[in-house]
Amino acid sequence: MNTEKTNPEYFIGCVWEDFSAISYEGDRITAIAIFHPGFETKKGNFVVGIGGFTLAYRDTDHHVRAVGLSIDSVTISGETVYVKISATMHDDGGHYADLTRSKVNVSLFAFPKDTNLSAYGRLATLACVQSFSASYGDCSHHVFLIQVKAGTYAVSDGIATISDTSKHIGTGVAKYEYFDFPAIFSEDIIKSEFGFIWSFAVVGTETDHHVQTFSVNAGHKFELSDKHANRANIGSCSVSSNVII
Repeated sequence: MNTEKTNPEYFIGCVWEDFSAISYEGDRITAIAIFHPGFETKKGNFVVGIGGFTLAYRDTDHHVRAVGLSIDSVTISGETVYVKISATMHDDGGHYADLTRSKVNVSLFAFPKDTNLSAYGRLATLACVQSFSASYGDCSHHVFLIQVKAGTYAVSDGIATISDTSKHIGTGVAKYEYFDFPAIFSEDIIKSEFGFIWSFAVVGTETDHHVQTFSVNAGHKFELSDKHANRANIGSCSVSSNVII
């Protein structure tokens, strides 16, 4: 009798979504990313991650008091998956990330709901950030570094940091999702264009400055720019994505 298992059906995809899809909720901008994997899935058989994002003020640059992004909810309706994302970048003067200039790249890796993933032998674990937030606290400042460091697997959360060159440092928390799946698919995740960011660091050039656009992409593209000539120091920036632990 042939007992060999065939590889299970799966879906991996990403979508760039403008935050203008919805509106502001307090100081946060929100959006919905919609996926059609072609089958019904369930909790435990999928993971959602962030492949990149851009947060930008509307017309000019400003200080930053707080910055953050989060996957707020995932709703499954038949063969459609809805992912709600929210983000913020704001100062003390009532300036907020602009809906029309900000966007997010959301990735989905999913298996059908009737697939027993543990039945396929050795599992790999994909680690991906689900949210991060960092704030200076009571006052806004220039920015030189925005960074997310992963915590210890299954032990602690990660750390998000924002800082300038005048010893103002704001910290916060980064939350993670760890998804176990058949190890046979590790190569597909690592080689694919669909990013699941794990950690990043976006660094300015010689000094801190106002910010107009802050951007991170799993394809190693970064931006930390103002309306003048200040930009991210690409050689000092980094991003880790599609990390299998």
